[in-house]
Amino acid sequence: MTRFGLLLPLGGFATPQSIASRAVEAEAAGFDSAWVIEDYYSWEAFGSLGYVAAVTKRVELGISVTTPYVRSAPLLASSAATLDQFADGRLILGLGRSSGTMLGQIGIDDRKPFATMREYTEAMRLLWRGGEMSYDGQVVKIDRIVPDMTPVDGSVPIVIGAIGPKMLELAGEIADGVVLTGFSPPAYVAWAVEHVAAGAARAGRNLSELDIIVMVATRITDEIASATEELKPWLGLAYGMNGRGEIFLTGSGIDPTVLEPIRQALKIDEILSEGLEPYLHSYKRVTPASVAATVPDHLVTAAAVISPPDAARAQLQAFIDAGATHIIVDSPQPADVLLNALA
Repeated sequence: MTRFGLLLPLGGFATPQSIASRAVEAEAAGFDSAWVIEDYYSWEAFGSLGYVAAVTKRVELGISVTTPYVRSAPLLASSAATLDQFADGRLILGLGRSSGTMLGQIGIDDRKPFATMREYTEAMRLLWRGGEMSYDGQVVKIDRIVPDMTPVDGSVPIVIGAIGPKMLELAGEIADGVVLTGFSPPAYVAWAVEHVAAGAARAGRNLSELDIIVMVATRITDEIASATEELKPWLGLAYGMNGRGEIFLTGSGIDPTVLEPIRQALKIDEILSEGLEPYLHSYKRVTPASVAATVPDHLVTAAAVISPPDAARAQLQAFIDAGATHIIVDSPQPADVLLNALA
């Protein structure tokens, strides 16, 4: 059975009350999980979900994603175990590299991403077993730590946020699942799942053991054109990042030259040349409308669910057929409307 999560409010327009009330709404509607995104200039994930844990009882609480670089392995293990205890075993911990530019803006070197992901995953699981523990890796160094608190069930599911083939395969090899970012079209999801499966096979694991989590921008509506226009600036930002758009178009048959006007409108090269992260700075320099004008409708409709309920289920089925087992719904619409339309 496909599981459904709901993305909680984020960014400058969110408030503590809106984040918490949306989680309560998700639980009441019957969603399986509620998710936050951690950016290093906005809402902190563990603090946010700690409060959410106090106002919910059943819904799983997911982080999509935090980067290991901002916390030591013992601190990240302790943060996750603490939240899991307060949530009575409901945490799903998403780990992701972030981007080199964003890390640079907060004074962190983008160093050994694959070793970092592997060693943090291994070290945290060892710490969660309890007892004295040491670890001597390329990145993680731990000398005789003795945790006095561990997760409710002895571990926390770790899912890896991945886009490219090497990180997707690493997720299949070592993690409990993978998180695919918003605006991942079904063709890309199928390609990504193949790489996750390859990594799992290399480790003697079966793909069926892993959770394939896909974030899907969703609008349940008859107003297809207006909803498509609303999402264009955000798809443009996702696809405009150098290298990402080409990956998302994998298997689509779409000429990647369609991305160039988007990148020009976002001033990607200019912003990167200043050592800045376009996700943070593009919409401080250009208007969303100017970017939307460069995004073809078909890019949005291929990567999102924008339909009345019956058609929305058919659109969602394409993601499930591609291998998704857990859908994070990204939408401001009422939670019960969304789940009734999709489930």
